[in-house]
Amino acid sequence: MADPLVALGRNRTARKLVGVLGVSLPPTLARDSGPWRGQPLEDKQVLVLVGPQAGLLAAIADTLAQAGAEPAVVGDLAPFAAAAEAWGRPARAATVDERPDIVVMDVSGLSTIDDLHALYDLLHPRIRAVRSSGRVVVLSRPPADASDVEQRVVRRAVEGFMRSVAKELGRKGATANQVVVPEGFEDRLNPVLRWLATPRSAYVSGQVLAVSRTVRLADPAWTRPLDGKVALVTGAARGIGE
Repeated sequence: MADPLVALGRNRTARKLVGVLGVSLPPTLARDSGPWRGQPLEDKQVLVLVGPQAGLLAAIADTLAQAGAEPAVVGDLAPFAAAAEAWGRPARAATVDERPDIVVMDVSGLSTIDDLHALYDLLHPRIRAVRSSGRVVVLSRPPADASDVEQRVVRRAVEGFMRSVAKELGRKGATANQVVVPEGFEDRLNPVLRWLATPRSAYVSGQVLAVSRTVRLADPAWTRPLDGKVALVTGAARGIGE
């Protein structure tokens, strides 16, 4: 069912009237109502921002290439070479006029208070260019695994930064989320990053997701994920099985 406020916001005259009253109308969120696709990022502009001592670039490169993206990178392109060759999705150096649909920030190597400047310096020149219904995904390491107090504080600060970005982007229907990846668990990043980068995560913003090896990971089936499964549809679905 359509949200009446969203429907009202599509009317230009109504938007002007509501604007005079000082009421903010919610943006129309891009949604993906079709089936799961093997390469959902094929037609998206993806920007990768590389922080100091970034340790997740290989996992990022493989995930984005597998999902169909040809990312623009602010930082070293070398970690993207293997994925580009394997999937035929070459990365390139970012330009100053990028208009990204998706921004992926690898700040997993932050260790000192001075490193925190990288958070601001990387995203500030680009944040206004993020498109409506865009995505910002911040990747970091767990504060609990820090080697000293300073590193723990710095890693904890990333969450506050991400939430501030989420608040700023919300007005244009864009989201920001954080994924915490412990060392050695990089192979668990793929499905989480992939989902957060697509319109299927439109209603999730300002959240911290942590990956681990608690549950065994099978190779995900991005297309036809229910092959071989048995579905039970009951009357409680109110006609969905008719």
